[in-house]
Amino acid sequence: MGTTDDISFWRNRAEQARAMADRAITPAIRQIHLARADLYAAHVRDSERLINRSYIRSV
Repeated sequence: MGTTDDISFWRNRAEQARAMADRAITPAIRQIHLARADLYAAHVRDSERLINRSYIRSV
């Protein structure tokens, strides 16, 4: 996690999950897809934070 490819991957997954939520046939399934979209959006935020760090500590 932490490259621009990772960000694109997780952003696409979040968009797919939102699209699946829009097509869901029950409210429960819609909630599952929205939860997945939130999880993938968190991956995007984390990856962006890693890329934007001024340094990465190595041990």
